[in-house]
Amino acid sequence: MKTIKYFLAVAVLLAVAIFPTISLGAGSAGIIISPSSGSFKSGQTFNVAISVNPGSEKIDMVRAKLTFSSDLLEIKNFATSPTFSYQAGSNSFDNSAGTFSWGAGTPGGITSPVVFGTITFGVKKAGSATISTSVDSLALTAGENKFNGQLSSSAFNLSAVLPAKPVAQKITETQASAQPLEQSAGDINDAVDTQIIQKQQPKNFAAGLANATPFSLTIRVLSIAGIILIVLLLGFTIFKIIKKPVSNISKKKF
Repeated sequence: MKTIKYFLAVAVLLAVAIFPTISLGAGSAGIIISPSSGSFKSGQTFNVAISVNPGSEKIDMVRAKLTFSSDLLEIKNFATSPTFSYQAGSNSFDNSAGTFSWGAGTPGGITSPVVFGTITFGVKKAGSATISTSVDSLALTAGENKFNGQLSSSAFNLSAVLPAKPVAQKITETQASAQPLEQSAGDINDAVDTQIIQKQQPKNFAAGLANATPFSLTIRVLSIAGIILIVLLLGFTIFKIIKKPVSNISKKKF
């Protein structure tokens, strides 16, 4: 009797120990996500691939279930691989709850690793985010689940984008010195032009009078008057000298 009880106790212990392995490891198919890590900035997007490794199985239907950090990440889009052309029902993702569930089938099944689909995530803010497969994912062969139950996870370091600093416009020493030199050159050219204009000689006497200043005009008028006076005096003197002998000769005859 004691022997029977002993064997029953051993059987129960073995059943308790083996049952989780049977339920979680009924098959050899695995569902893996990649990359396993990465660093991104707030506002950026990145892709996470879901792959199926059938192991020794022939998988014709997959339902991938994932959880992710919904406070840091959001799903922007999901695209299944062309291999899995038949879409199952109840496919959805919830950015508030941080859950993803998508099922699709492939005609004839797969016997080698392939990509199931690609999720595009958007970074909401800085932090440490994780994405993991769920234990209730499915990898079916003729309706029988062959998922090995091994979970796959990825960790991402997310950082905030620093605001761009305004770039001050710096004037180099060459630029700063070039502008005054250009202005000085312009001023010099203006001064030279002014001097040339002022030093131009009049084409005739009338033009000189017209272009002369009041002071220079007075000097010129006085000079001209003086020259005229001198010419008149010289003419009068010459006239007197010539006339005197003629008068004396005429007096002697009479």
